[in-house]
Amino acid sequence: MITKRIVVKNLMRRAMHWMPLLAALTLGLAVFTMPAAAQGSKLADGPPPPEGVAAPASSGSPDAGSTPAPPPSGNSSDNSSDSASDAASGRAPGPGFVPAPANEPEPVTPPAPTWDPLHATKSVEVGTFYLKKGDYDAAIDRFQEAARLQPGLAKPYLLLGEAYEKKGDPGSAVTAYRTYLKLYRTAPDRSRILERITHLESKSKHDAAPPGTG
Repeated sequence: MITKRIVVKNLMRRAMHWMPLLAALTLGLAVFTMPAAAQGSKLADGPPPPEGVAAPASSGSPDAGSTPAPPPSGNSSDNSSDSASDAASGRAPGPGFVPAPANEPEPVTPPAPTWDPLHATKSVEVGTFYLKKGDYDAAIDRFQEAARLQPGLAKPYLLLGEAYEKKGDPGSAVTAYRTYLKLYRTAPDRSRILERITHLESKSKHDAAPPGTG
């Protein structure tokens, strides 16, 4: 029993001897681990960005790594309204201005010839009066009017040939005579008109020839 007490006392003395040393070691470890933990947290945060440079967004942010969406482009109605407002205010049209198509004029259809046999006959009578009177220009106007009011009528062209022949225009007279024969193929005076055409054509060639070649 005495020996056991002595052993216990010796163990307690040794424990009391080592307690200050263990406390000192524990305190020293605590002192060294605290700066290291603080330094590790600073390294995780990274160095501060230089002046004038924005800090990068964190990876957890939903906008990180995405590009901003382009502004919506205006449609044709917005462009037309903008151009209308520009035109009203006198400003120059913007880059998206689309000119409205110009209204093309509708093609003008020439009026159809008026079919009026009654007035055509009257014009032939008046033209014959002017032809006998010697007013060849007035007669020609009336005969041309009769041919326009009643297309296919042969008599105005026969009288036109006579009026041009008396006026001294053999070329127009031949054209009128040939039209008369074309419209009235069974004309009773066909042979006489053909003789007039031959005479007028030879006269036209003689008149057209230079002097001294005849």
